[in-house]
Amino acid sequence: PIPVQRNIVLAYATADPNEPGASVLRRMVEMWDMDFGRREAERQRYFRAPPRNRKFIADWNMRQGARKKDQRIKKQYEEDWQDWMRREGRSQGLTKPLIWSGPPLPKTDEELEEAKKKERAAKPSEDEYIEFRKTKPKPWQMVPKECEEGQWYEEDDPENIFKIWKRPLNKKTYDIGKKGFPDHYVSGTVFR
Repeated sequence: PIPVQRNIVLAYATADPNEPGASVLRRMVEMWDMDFGRREAERQRYFRAPPRNRKFIADWNMRQGARKKDQRIKKQYEEDWQDWMRREGRSQGLTKPLIWSGPPLPKTDEELEEAKKKERAAKPSEDEYIEFRKTKPKPWQMVPKECEEGQWYEEDDPENIFKIWKRPLNKKTYDIGKKGFPDHYVSGTVFR
């Protein structure tokens, strides 16, 4: 026997001599069963034992049937609506175009362009921006006022944030010699 390897072809299209490429691709995509291709790609993504594989295919087909039913109902609804508009809607005057007779729109294209020009003019120029970058302080130079020298509260000032508690929360602020090791220590709570 002659060994022949035939791979699965989901869709194909051969081009005529003067046919544009987009037309060839359109005919190929119309032939391609997209739902089947999606199902096979999802099925081959993970290994499944044969019983689980059959369950996956059955679940997929049920979901696909539900999707097609929803699409069919939606399409039928749209067709009925268009048919009603052609018959009843036209007799009620619902298909006639509305002529706008209200106040003018807030801004025309010319006004929008003018606003954009004003916004561009309000922005600093490149030279001004470079000058600003030179004089702008670095992040480490921007220190809060209360952290500057001489701005600390006095020891007995009631606004001093370190004077919340008047005594230590622990009897010993350092627990030295824990766990039987003389050099092991745990820092305690040292609030005053």
